[in-house]
Amino acid sequence: MLLPDAHDRARPAANGTGSDVITNDTSSIPRAADLLADLDALAEHLRGYFVVQVVVDDAGHRRTNFYRSAKAAERAVDRARARGRHAHVTLCQLHPVGVVAGVIR
Repeated sequence: MLLPDAHDRARPAANGTGSDVITNDTSSIPRAADLLADLDALAEHLRGYFVVQVVVDDAGHRRTNFYRSAKAAERAVDRARARGRHAHVTLCQLHPVGVVAGVIR
């Protein structure tokens, strides 16, 4: 087993899920400017997608979750009702109206 340096982050390798040491190699991480440039394309790609919104009244607190499939939303409603909670389901269509960009440093 390799011992990590002080600047490396390690995680256990169990069931073949990864290596023993994760190094600080950032060559494969995209730059912030590249990510921001892709936001417009991502927003346009999401235009018209359908999602299912499930709102659960959980002891006076409203919890809202969005699901990409009706089956997942149905399971969420079933779990809420099994706990004695009220759940409301809405079919939504995504229409991005703008892109919020952060500060590039």
